[in-house]
Amino acid sequence: YCNYPPECLAKTSVGSVLQPSIEAIAALAPDVVLMTAEGNSKTTYLQLEKLGIRTFICNPESFEGVRRSIVSIGKLTGREGEAEALLSEILNKRRPAIRDSLAPAPVVLFVLSAEPLIVAGNNTFLGEMVDKAGADKPFSGLKDRYPVISREQVLRNPPDIILLPSDMNMTPSSLLLTFPEWDRLPAVTGNDIHVVDADLFQRPGPRIWTGLDT
Repeated sequence: YCNYPPECLAKTSVGSVLQPSIEAIAALAPDVVLMTAEGNSKTTYLQLEKLGIRTFICNPESFEGVRRSIVSIGKLTGREGEAEALLSEILNKRRPAIRDSLAPAPVVLFVLSAEPLIVAGNNTFLGEMVDKAGADKPFSGLKDRYPVISREQVLRNPPDIILLPSDMNMTPSSLLLTFPEWDRLPAVTGNDIHVVDADLFQRPGPRIWTGLDT
């Protein structure tokens, strides 16, 4: 699953996120296994616990959560200095916000799936990224973090910008083939449908700040 930094590709694979090989993990005799609350299963956790393998669970649900995770992993691995240096480098290189003075703020719709139609809502990295960029979300009033909406709801709440993660394997043209009636949306008439690097936007690590600047 991990593809960055490039050096990680030389590491031994222990299977998928949802179904890792417990045997492969045990064979590596790890000092600690890092897990995520949303990505990994409780079954995996219990299997590792039964084998006496130490685990550390991360659950960063926000930019601040990612920052805390980096600090915590730095302490866990005896690399506190490197963790703090990484965060300092990230934040010092941040470009200043460019939309703070725009009024009205553009409405940004981050589509995660076309069938069913799922978008990024509140209390998500992607939703927070839209907020930090000075933009608005069309469905911020919905309680679900990743609400399933109808194509008609998008017409009633027209976005100025539509973002598609690259792992959706969908282009602006294929999106319009799926939802032809969206051709009247400001995002379409303004040619503002963009495919963005899913790794920079959806993985809760240091590169989410790069995604924000993007």
